[in-house]
Amino acid sequence: MTKLHVNTGEVIHTQQVISGFDELLSIMKDAETGQRGYILTRDSAFLGAYSTAGPELYQTNQRLRKLVADNVNQVKRLALLDSLILKRRVLLDLNLKDEQLSIESFRQGNAVMNQIRDVVKDAKEEELDLMRQRKANLERSTKQTRTTITIFSLMALALVIVPLIFTLFELRKRLILQQLLDSVLNSSLNVIQSFESIRDVNNNIIDFRLIQANETSQKLLQKNVNTVIGMTLLEIFPEQQFDNFFEQFKQVVEKGISHDTEFESTLDGTIRWYHATAVKLRDGFTLTIQDITDSKKSAIDLKNNVVALQRSNAELEQFAYVASHDLQEPLRKILTFIDLLKLKSDIELNTEAGNYLQRISNAALRMRGLISDLLSYSRTGSIQSEIATVNLNVLVQEVLSDLEVIIHQKSAVITCQQLPSIEGMKVQLYQLFQNLINNSLKFAAEGRPPVITIDSEYVADASGLKPAEGGERKFCRITFTDNGIGFDEKYKDKIFQIFQRLHGKSKYDGTGIGLAICKKIIEIHNGTIVANGYPGKGAVFIVTLPLKQKKYHIT
Repeated sequence: MTKLHVNTGEVIHTQQVISGFDELLSIMKDAETGQRGYILTRDSAFLGAYSTAGPELYQTNQRLRKLVADNVNQVKRLALLDSLILKRRVLLDLNLKDEQLSIESFRQGNAVMNQIRDVVKDAKEEELDLMRQRKANLERSTKQTRTTITIFSLMALALVIVPLIFTLFELRKRLILQQLLDSVLNSSLNVIQSFESIRDVNNNIIDFRLIQANETSQKLLQKNVNTVIGMTLLEIFPEQQFDNFFEQFKQVVEKGISHDTEFESTLDGTIRWYHATAVKLRDGFTLTIQDITDSKKSAIDLKNNVVALQRSNAELEQFAYVASHDLQEPLRKILTFIDLLKLKSDIELNTEAGNYLQRISNAALRMRGLISDLLSYSRTGSIQSEIATVNLNVLVQEVLSDLEVIIHQKSAVITCQQLPSIEGMKVQLYQLFQNLINNSLKFAAEGRPPVITIDSEYVADASGLKPAEGGERKFCRITFTDNGIGFDEKYKDKIFQIFQRLHGKSKYDGTGIGLAICKKIIEIHNGTIVANGYPGKGAVFIVTLPLKQKKYHIT
C-alpha cells in the first residue's frame, strides 16, 4: 500500500508540473494577446491580462520551483524560462510605449515567444516521459496492491474457513474416536466404569457419580446402563458405605495411587469372583472389573494338583526307599545262596545245572544294576547341592583318577584341553563327565585302543552355534570326541531315552540309563547336549552349558 501511495503521488506531481508549465505559457500568451488588442484598438480593456501577468507569473514560477526542485534538467529549463519571459515582457513594454511599431520588434517578440514555447515543450516532454514511467509504476503497484489485497483477503478468508474446517474435522474425528471408544468399551468382556468426585463445601469427597459405563456393566449391575448413568456410587452400591471400598476409592483420587482388590458376588444364585482395579482419572477414577472365576477355579485345581503331586512324590520317594532296601534285599539273598551253592564242595553240579545257576546269578546282578541305575536317574534333580564355581579341569582329573583301572585295561588315550570354570552342582557335573567318558570307553572298537579328546570354546548362546565375540562369553561348548564303534545318525535322539540300548547285553554291559542321566543333568543346568554318530569311526557328544547359573532355574 505504501508503494501504491508513493506512485500515485508521483503521477499527481508530474501532472502538476505539466500544468504549471502550461500555465506559464498560457499567461504569456494572454499578455501578448492583450498587448496586441490594445495596440490595434487603443482600448485599455485589453491591458487587463497584460497587467496581471506579472503577479501570476511570479506565483506560478514559485510553485514550479518547488515542484521541480528534485529535477536538475527542469530547474535549468525553469531558469531559462525566467530569462526568456523577462526578455519577452521587456519587449512587450517597449511595444506599448513606442507607438511607431516596427516589423523588427514584432519579429524579436515572436522569436522569444517561440523559444518559450520550445522550452515549455521540452519540459512537458520530459514530464510526459516521467508520467509514462510513473503511470507504469502506478499500474504495477496497483496490480501488486490488488494481488496483495486478494492474497490477504484469501488469507483472511482462510483464517476463518481453515479453523472452521479444522473444528469440523476435529468434531468429526472426536465423534469417530468416541464411537471407536464406545465400540472398544462395549466389546470388552471386563466391566469398565468412570466416576467423578462429589465434594462438599469443605472440598471433602462424599460420594462419586457414574459418568460412563460399558454394556458389560449391565451384567454385574443387574440394571440397564442408561438408567444408572448419573447415579452416585452409594446409590448404585449402598452397601459400600459400610465396607472398605469407598475409602479405598477416596485414597485413589486423593493420593493418585491405583488400587487392586478381589471380591465375590452372587449372581443368579452362583458365586463369582472378580478382580477390580481403580485408577485415578482427573478428579475421579476409572474402575475396571474382570471376572476371574475361571482363573480362581484353575488356581484351586492347581493347588489340589500340587498337593496330589507332592503326595505322589512322597509315594515315589517311599517307592525308591523300598526299591533301595526291600527289593535289593531279596537279590542279595539270591546272590548269597548262589555263592553258597558254588562253594559247597560236597554238592556236585552237572554242566547244565551249573549253567542255569550262572544264568540266575547274571540275571540277579543285572537286576541289581538296573535298580541302582534307576534310583540314580530318579534321584537326579531331586537331590540338590549348593551352586558353586566348578573348575572343570580339576573335575576331569578326578573323574580320570576314578576310571584309572578301566583306562589302563583298555590302553585308552584321553586328551583334555583347557576347560573353563562354570557355575553348577559339582556332584552332578562329576556324574556327567564320568558317564560320557565311561560311555566312550565302553563302546570302544575291537582291536583299536580308545582315543578320547575333550576340548571347549566360548559361545554366545545355548545352541552352541554362535561364536562369542567381545563380551558375549555366556556359554561354553564342550566336545567329547572318540574313535569307538559310533552309531547310526537316526538313533541320535533315541540314545538319550531311558532304557534305550543300540547293542546287545551280551556284548556291551549296562542298563541304557547313563546317557539319559547326562541329558537330565544338562537340562537341570539349563544347557543342551547333541550327539553325532559315525558308524565304525566314532562319536561326538557336544555339551553346551552356561558359565553362570540363575539359582532359581536349577530345579
